[in-house]
Amino acid sequence: MSMPVLSAAKAVWEERDRQGGGAYSARALATRIGDALTSVGRTCRYRLRIWNARINERAFLRDLHECELHEMGLSFDDRCQEVNKPFWRA
Repeated sequence: MSMPVLSAAKAVWEERDRQGGGAYSARALATRIGDALTSVGRTCRYRLRIWNARINERAFLRDLHECELHEMGLSFDDRCQEVNKPFWRA
């Protein structure tokens, strides 16, 4: 399980203890865990979109000619530095 899911489950049990130890329904626990999983899924999709955009932008830069770089105000060294970054680095 991922950390947000564990955090959600722990929060449910802590809330139950604060309320005097009353039993939480399985539905309430499932809802909290489901919400945490949804959040993790959104974060993953967002990050994958950003990484894909970086890969595409760096591939585009890699294919530019020297004169096109000059028109954009970039040097060959700037291009090399950007193209050689891993996709997870901004």
